[in-house]
Amino acid sequence: MSFLRRLLGRPPPVERPETIDLGDQRGEIPDGGFALASGGAMEVVGESHYRDEIALVVGGTRPEPVKLVTLAALVPEPTNPYDRNAVGVQIGGRKVGHLSRADAADLAPVLARLTAAGLVGYGRADVYGGWDRGPTDRGDYGITLYIGDAAHQVERLARGLDGKTSAEIAAATPPLAPGRGRGPGMVRGRPHFEWHPEVQRLERIGDEKGAEALLLEICAATEAEARAERWGVAPAAYERLAVIYRKRKDRAAEIAVLERYETAPHAPGATPGRLAERLARLRG
Repeated sequence: MSFLRRLLGRPPPVERPETIDLGDQRGEIPDGGFALASGGAMEVVGESHYRDEIALVVGGTRPEPVKLVTLAALVPEPTNPYDRNAVGVQIGGRKVGHLSRADAADLAPVLARLTAAGLVGYGRADVYGGWDRGPTDRGDYGITLYIGDAAHQVERLARGLDGKTSAEIAAATPPLAPGRGRGPGMVRGRPHFEWHPEVQRLERIGDEKGAEALLLEICAATEAEARAERWGVAPAAYERLAVIYRKRKDRAAEIAVLERYETAPHAPGATPGRLAERLARLRG
């Protein structure tokens, strides 16, 4: 076989070394940190720009790929010139990437609450890859967070910051007032992502119909914004609608909203895997 490869001019396949497992090094959340609720995979973007910083996080470059389980901090960057909701991802005080635009917009209200309380949100981060076997054989690092979206953070924030259940807080919270904004991405005069806490409030007080109507408006606004700005949609509103329909045992409606998300453009770094898997099971 090696003779045939030489004859045909094909290089032999490169054998990747086995991954070095650096284990779980999460330790304790530092003072001023807040443990965010865990959730499905959330991909970090832009790691290739921070290769040297990530190498320091994992103890230096190696000829083998690595895997490390650690803690990451989500740090809002309100002065970022490209995205007002930008969120940097830091490990051990070193910046290693950003949340995708969609995930940053979804978590904006959560991180704003933590910032107002003088806290920084932390969650699990898996760092992997990053081998270096010379100029022609290098692998970039990848980082996956396991942090829930805004809907997953409601109860954690309610108990951690307010000392009450989310149902008690929702009953005492006035509805979000409409704004005066116009244009793609607006819902009732406000940016669509500002309405997620109101969706949660409606669900907590038992107004499922109101939550459904608002979520449908959010979906329409994210799609309009995606067309205007040429980026993708965030999955949060579609996922919440799917959960509502699942609880009602309305299979047709759940399939329809998952198909709506599937056919929409997805933001770079968004992770539609969970929704795609659910849709495949329903179709099967």
